Amino acid sequence: MTSGGRRGLLLPSILVAVGVVALLVNAGLIPGQALARLADMWPLLLIVLGVDMVLRATLDPVRAGRLAIVTVAAACAVALVYASVGSSLVVGERTAAFTADIGSLEQAGLEMSFGGADVNVKYGSATDMGGVLYTAHVTYSGNQQPTASLDRSGGTVHLALNQQGLRFGGGEHRRADVTLNPRIPWAVSLSGGATQATLDLGGGAVRAIDVSGGAASVSITLPAPLAQITVSVSGGANSGRVHRPSGAAARAEASGGAGSLRFDGRSSSGIGDLWAQSDNYGSAADRYLVTVSGGANNVTVDTGS
Repeated sequence: MTSGGRRGLLLPSILVAVGVVALLVNAGLIPGQALARLADMWPLLLIVLGVDMVLRATLDPVRAGRLAIVTVAAACAVALVYASVGSSLVVGERTAAFTADIGSLEQAGLEMSFGGADVNVKYGSATDMGGVLYTAHVTYSGNQQPTASLDRSGGTVHLALNQQGLRFGGGEHRRADVTLNPRIPWAVSLSGGATQATLDLGGGAVRAIDVSGGAASVSITLPAPLAQITVSVSGGANSGRVHRPSGAAARAEASGGAGSLRFDGRSSSGIGDLWAQSDNYGSAADRYLVTVSGGANNVTVDTGS
């Protein structure tokens, strides 16, 4: 069998596998999600192609052709078994809700790990929140479910939604909306590579903010500082904006290839380290230190009501 003939087995084999699964679904012998599970097996195509290349390079055409047929048949069998009896795949979007009581906590921390998700964090109304420490609503799809926990010894809330792997289709929507109780100060941390991060924290007090792992867009709104507060963005961002109240002292430092830094209307650009600070930064005890590292195309630190 020629190498072209062996490669020609791939498309017919894919059609056979899809057709068999579709037939079993229509006959009611396996659940409809089996077709979606079949798409998870796309790495088998790479494996079959790689094995075919090795066989053609090391064996005579006849033996290579026979082993190629066996390889394709085995790959089809594995795909069919996985699609038919593999773990159930939940199709469509779902929303998980989490909450906890504030109890005796006098301060708290929020640690989030959301890969490929839009993340929104804000302070709620003290009246509306009452004795509730936080609420979180996470939209997701697939089998990977979000998790939440509260370590009361340190007052830290952990929220996580990990990436589910490389999948075809690209229609998965992941979003997290978190509301915090403004009666206590919070330290907020986000990692895992969010698509878009919006931290609207002007309605309460913050102890620290850390965004790591990269994000396409980061927007942070700050309250008046109550000490020297560090706001750190690392891992790269296409754009970053930090907004603080009028008169709040601040210094911004950008490193790792920032394209431009715009600070209170003044702009600087270039490759290397950039920095700027307000006139009152050196004498202020309550102030913000904003650090951006790992590369960002546009960094804006501004002030206003």
